[in-house]
Amino acid sequence: MTVEGITVERTDAVLRITFNKPDRLNALTEEIINAGSDAVDAAAEDGTRVIVLTGAGRAFSSGADVGPDGAAPGFGTLDAANRFTMTVTSSPVVVIAAVNGIAAGVGCSFALAADLTIAKESAAFMLAFTKIGLMPDGGASLLVPAAVGRARAARMALLAEKVPAVRAAEWGLIADVVADDDFDAYVDGLVQQIAA
Repeated sequence: MTVEGITVERTDAVLRITFNKPDRLNALTEEIINAGSDAVDAAAEDGTRVIVLTGAGRAFSSGADVGPDGAAPGFGTLDAANRFTMTVTSSPVVVIAAVNGIAAGVGCSFALAADLTIAKESAAFMLAFTKIGLMPDGGASLLVPAAVGRARAARMALLAEKVPAVRAAEWGLIADVVADDDFDAYVDGLVQQIAA
């Protein structure tokens, strides 16, 4: 089944899942998130060795699609977000998040759920939930403090500050940060190394 806003491509033993709504900075709907979960679930059964999770254009994901009226996402989107994080963290297949731009809100949660999170130097991470009156979802309340400690996690969650990729790597929030021009080649090399 094809869902608008997500691209799923398999080449040899590598599955690439791309959030693909670049005009909306890859804002995520319930349907997109569930399609991503279905793809990760299927990869465990079809011989896939590595899953790459990324975004099209200049963002990894701006988070849940709040729509033009700014309304908070519904419970279906929240349930889908929790399912996606649990699916990624429990997958027997290695998941690499290739963060090519901003990872905000639930997009940040999804990036941090991966086994390895690699970011462009120009990328940033942000728990933007307070900006729309929500508590962190998609596993952020567990994943972020486990990586950076309670004080930094509270600051991220309560103040919705952007954490540049370089600082995220220094804090241990992500595995590595790579110069923008070298990013694609670095991710490709990492994928091939793990797939082998």
